[in-house]
Amino acid sequence: MLSLGVVSPSQLAWNSPVVMVQKPNGDLRLCLDCRKLNAVSKPDAYPLPYISSILDQLRDAKYLTSIDLSAAYWQIPNDSEQSADKTAFTVPRRGLFRFNVMSFGLVSASSTMQRLMDRLFGPEFNNKVFCFQDDIIIISSTFSEHVQLLHKVYAKLRDANLTINMDKSIFCRRELKYLGYLVDKHGLRTDPGKVDIILNYPTPTSAKEVKRFLGMAGWYRRFINNFSKISKLLNKLTNKNVRFEWTTEADESFNHLKTALVSAPILKCPNFDLPFSIHCDASSVAVGGVLTQTYDGVEHPIAYCSRSLAKNENKFFHIGERTYGRDLRIRAM
Repeated sequence: MLSLGVVSPSQLAWNSPVVMVQKPNGDLRLCLDCRKLNAVSKPDAYPLPYISSILDQLRDAKYLTSIDLSAAYWQIPNDSEQSADKTAFTVPRRGLFRFNVMSFGLVSASSTMQRLMDRLFGPEFNNKVFCFQDDIIIISSTFSEHVQLLHKVYAKLRDANLTINMDKSIFCRRELKYLGYLVDKHGLRTDPGKVDIILNYPTPTSAKEVKRFLGMAGWYRRFINNFSKISKLLNKLTNKNVRFEWTTEADESFNHLKTALVSAPILKCPNFDLPFSIHCDASSVAVGGVLTQTYDGVEHPIAYCSRSLAKNENKFFHIGERTYGRDLRIRAM
């Protein structure tokens, strides 16, 4: 890190603990425990995009490229000496150092990264290039258009002095993984690797383990009809005021979610030039619905949505079940 200019020696009073975080490939990433520093920092309110809003725009993705930047945060220099001084940390028997670049863990790091990417790939790339942090996806309906887009993206990255991680980038494919989903010209599918992890998840023995399972399964809730109804009992087990007891009913809900993931459909990306259909469903514990569109005479799901009913809503179930369903579906879309 010293030789790369990422850090340099420091002699100031600021000092944050160092945390080593394991990457998916097993390598370690040095991060700061910035909780004390973040508490006295002014946060950047620049928003990150909703992942669903990106996925909904990946229609007609016949050619796809995903680009990842090499240590993206470390490619952004600190904006001042004062900012750099505040990122100091200690290495035992080596001394005090500071980051010359943006460190992982800073309260505004993700907002800074997103703002940079949004400025680089603005309106001229509308509906063709999307960014979530340093994860870039390029889509096109023809190969020649794709090559042109790649040249433009390379030029933008080069002008901004940003380097691509070639080992993690994938070029000109008919299908690829992006943000935990499989994307191709037909739409969105669940990632088999992530689904396998959920399918092999052991029977929970604590509320914490149930919560972790629901978090993983919930990533794909847009693929599962009546997710909230199926998971209602499991959600109750995560309540602090509920004694944890794994019942037959809980086990059935647990396995029902796994089965639903195995049979999850392909979701079409919405075409806003075509009409939509909304199908609603409701029970005494939850409401749900599915948004669909018809292509060549065949109706395809766009997304499923559901939520549990609060206690004060249950009493109105027989009166307004369909109204609740319609309201939920419209709000979700």
